[in-house]
Amino acid sequence: MMNLLHLPENNNVDATVHPPRLCHMQWHPTFQAYGFWLKRANKNTPDYHIISDVFDNTPAQAAGLKVNDRVIEVNNENVTKLNQDELK
Repeated sequence: MMNLLHLPENNNVDATVHPPRLCHMQWHPTFQAYGFWLKRANKNTPDYHIISDVFDNTPAQAAGLKVNDRVIEVNNENVTKLNQDELK
């Protein structure tokens, strides 16, 4: 389960317009991955992860992940300060 905050393209966050939401993503045996790419908001500091790409017909797309979503939690654990190796 992922808690996400969707960001508009200009990255202005307005929680009343773009509230955090839960995305329930389940592993599917026909896929080798969930179907999305992550990037760090800032490579020089520990910060949040951003969804940089979502692939068609994948668990990520079915769960509603969108490009520019911020990943806040995974399985009820805050992951904002984790690096990508720790997040896997």
